[in-house]
Amino acid sequence: MSGCSVESFRKDVSVREFMETCVDVPRFLRCCQACPTYGKTWSCPPYDFSSEDIWKSYKSLLLIGKKVIVPQDLREKTFQKAEVAMVCNKLLAPFKHALLMELLALEAEHPGSMALSAGKCEICVVCTRLQNLPCRNPHLCRYSIEALGGDVVQAVEKYFGEKLIWEKEGHLPQHLFLIGGLLKP
Repeated sequence: MSGCSVESFRKDVSVREFMETCVDVPRFLRCCQACPTYGKTWSCPPYDFSSEDIWKSYKSLLLIGKKVIVPQDLREKTFQKAEVAMVCNKLLAPFKHALLMELLALEAEHPGSMALSAGKCEICVVCTRLQNLPCRNPHLCRYSIEALGGDVVQAVEKYFGEKLIWEKEGHLPQHLFLIGGLLKP
């Protein structure tokens, strides 16, 4: 299942500006607490550190977005409510992985930087956090912008001039959007 095309976006912003306009840790922590993966993966809260301190320890943020255009034939299909998320995840999986690899390569090129993935970590089938063991893939596991309190809907609109759109009555949206970043010293 693919046939998707993708448009790429990049924008360098100051972390100070991003925090002022797109970071609300308490609000997004409440969203995370409502998520079924809360406390179940190393990339998701709760953390033993302050998300604000992470943001404040960097000067700039390179935002990278991927707008994944959903093929017309899939948009014309009607899906059951439970199927929509599964189909969207399946469509996004190769683009999400490619974006993570792009971000990790950039992280390696910029000493002291920190990649921020698009959404939760999905490297392992079962995260070791459930057994209170260290991450088995710390070289791949990264926090997302949302997990650190960032508003990706606001970021996509403000920095890329795009709108996130959602499924409607069992129909896939025209496009899906992934956004990650690279925090730089």
